[in-house]
Amino acid sequence: MKKYYFNWIDLKLKTHNQINDILLLTYASTIGYNKIIANYTNELFKILRIDKIDYIVFNKYFKNHNNNIYNLYKCEYSQSYFINNSFLTSGCTPRQKIEYLYFLSLRKNSVKNPHIPLKYVDNISLLKNPFIYVNKDKIILIPEQNELRSYEGEIN
Repeated sequence: MKKYYFNWIDLKLKTHNQINDILLLTYASTIGYNKIIANYTNELFKILRIDKIDYIVFNKYFKNHNNNIYNLYKCEYSQSYFINNSFLTSGCTPRQKIEYLYFLSLRKNSVKNPHIPLKYVDNISLLKNPFIYVNKDKIILIPEQNELRSYEGEIN
């Protein structure tokens, strides 16, 4: 089971808290450093379902060579992780994807549960996210839970 590590604060700082750019760097990190992530920016927009990116961020963390876009971004000081990256390319809005990434950032690397305590979130409007559901005092991270169930099914 592959884990994708990230640092929420670092992502926000490197992208000036721009949703599409956070999504782009997170997606690129799941592909890998110095790996091709797309052929053209239009392909990237289609994959991530975004409509724009900051070209300063793009030029700093990506290389365009022979019609291929290479990732030059990597997380140096990971604090959190996810195991199911399907939310990044889902049909949901970029804002919903980033809200979910925020929930994931509340789970530390050492925690293996597909949930976080409800008390970690003080903004109730965030709880209307399609990637989560609330069960008593926990926020269940649906893609993470589904991935763990799938993985356990392969073992049994």
